[in-house]
Amino acid sequence: MMPLLLLLKMKFAALLPFILGGIALIAGKALLIGKIALVLSLIIALKKLLSHQKAVTYEIVSHPHHSASHEVRLNEFRVPTCQTKGSA
Repeated sequence: MMPLLLLLKMKFAALLPFILGGIALIAGKALLIGKIALVLSLIIALKKLLSHQKAVTYEIVSHPHHSASHEVRLNEFRVPTCQTKGSA
């Protein structure tokens, strides 16, 4: 039983550099994609900064109008009652 475990351990030790190499490859790929994204964002920022067009972009947000007091008036929140034909 002991030699079998020793062989399994040696097999894992032999595959360890390949596993770490695969992880390093994935990390390097992510780093490269991050650098490309940074360069593209810098290009877009410089293009907008150096353009001489003055574009105004804004958004109009409507806010509800409130009264000056914080009192709750009950007649504003009255729920209309439903009347049926038979009950008049």
